[in-house]
Amino acid sequence: MKRICMLLAAFTALFLLMSALPAQAESPEISDLLTEYYKEWQELPFGLTEDELTCVDGVLYGRDILLMYPKTRTDACFVIPDGIGYVWDFAFMDNDSLKKVVVPDSCKILGAFAFWACSNLAEVEFGANSELLIVDDFCFSECYALQQIRLPDSVYLVGEAAFSYTQIQRFVFPEQIVFIEKPLRRDGADFPCVEFAPIHWKRIFQHG
Repeated sequence: MKRICMLLAAFTALFLLMSALPAQAESPEISDLLTEYYKEWQELPFGLTEDELTCVDGVLYGRDILLMYPKTRTDACFVIPDGIGYVWDFAFMDNDSLKKVVVPDSCKILGAFAFWACSNLAEVEFGANSELLIVDDFCFSECYALQQIRLPDSVYLVGEAAFSYTQIQRFVFPEQIVFIEKPLRRDGADFPCVEFAPIHWKRIFQHG
C-alpha cells in the first residue's frame, strides 16, 4: 500500500510538472493562437519560425518577443515575464479584462497599437531599472481608463498618438526623450498638464 501511495504521488508530481511546461509549436494551443495571429499578420517578425514559438498560460511568445495576449483572457493583472524585450504590435489589442500591466526592466520596445483598445487598462507599472526605449505609435490609444502614466527616464521616442483617447491628466516626458511624434493625441484634446523633465531642449524634434 505504501508503495502504491508513493507511485501515485510521483505520477501526480510528474503531471503537475508537465502541465507547467510551455506548450511547443506542434501543440493544439499554439495552433489556435497562430490561427488568430495570422488573421492580423501574414508572417512572424524578425525571421521567427514556428519551431521557436512557445505558449505559457495561453500567451504566445517567440524568442524574447511577446507576440499575442488572448483577447478572451480574463486576468485583471498581467506581469510580463522577465527577459521579454519587445511587446509586439497589437499584442494585447482589445482585451477588456486587463486593468494593470507590469512591464519588466528587460523590455525595450512597446510596439505600435500594443495595448490598443484595452478599455479598462488603468495602470502600467515600470521597474526602477527599466531599459524601455520606445513607446510606438498608438501604443495606448483607446485605453479609456488610463488616467496617469510615468514613463521611465530611459525612453527616447514616443510615437504618434501613443496616448490618444485616454483619460491622462498629467504627462511628464522622460529625461532622455529625443524624438516626439506629433500629435500625441488624435482625439482633439490636449493633456491638461504636460511637463518636461530638465533636459536640453535642442534634443527634441517634433513633427506634425
